Amino acid sequence: MNALRKYFYLYLRTFKQSLMTEMQYRVNFFTWVTIHSVNIIVQILFFRIIYQNIDQINGWTFYQVLLVLAVHKCVITIGSLTFFPVMYQFANKIKTGDFDLQLIKPVSPLFLATFSWVDIEDFQNLINSLILMTVCLTQLKPISLIPNLFLGVIMMFFALLFLFSLLVSLQSLAFRFINVINVRYFFWSFINMSEYPAKAIIRVPSIIRALLFPAILISSVPAEVLFGRWELGWIIGIASVSITLFFLSRQFFYHQLKMYSSASS
Repeated sequence: MNALRKYFYLYLRTFKQSLMTEMQYRVNFFTWVTIHSVNIIVQILFFRIIYQNIDQINGWTFYQVLLVLAVHKCVITIGSLTFFPVMYQFANKIKTGDFDLQLIKPVSPLFLATFSWVDIEDFQNLINSLILMTVCLTQLKPISLIPNLFLGVIMMFFALLFLFSLLVSLQSLAFRFINVINVRYFFWSFINMSEYPAKAIIRVPSIIRALLFPAILISSVPAEVLFGRWELGWIIGIASVSITLFFLSRQFFYHQLKMYSSASS
């Protein structure tokens, strides 16, 4: 418990520092708030146009699809407020030697590498996603709302665990190859797919379904759980994959760390 309290305190300090830095440029902050709000409105209008003459697409209604979008925004925003910034800073710290300072601190280097900054301007997306989620659930009226919410939060946690593990694995390559900054585009390809209900895509080759798995994991299955469509196979499968990948990525990070040589050496 003491260790958890220490890391939570360190994260709060990082959050506070990021907020203070962001507030120095308030115009930029509120510009991003506006952009995020306009973006989600445009996406809602896009789906409204698609559904204006039809009731559902492969079993997915308008509000079910919007719930997928809301879950996507929620998961991605939490990632931005925690570990996503590692994809922009970590490789450069190795290149410049700033990572040396983190290795001498009495804190897990993995924690310092992945929770070094917070994208405060993305906080508006969290508010937008929660509002949209509330509207969708009000319209869908699931029978067992409380159990759905409880399991839905757990499924979103597994989605974050999967993204964390994937990002750590990709960034760990920087210990060997240093210039891996552009792998973030590979990472964002998974993110962008999850805006849409990937499970609604049927009658496609198995290899394409496999490529859609990250999108299904990140937002489609959590959204299904929220509106009451529980599929035990998917739930168990996602939990197993996320937990396994987390431990593998952690081992991979520390294995690659052994290959690190100081930039000053």
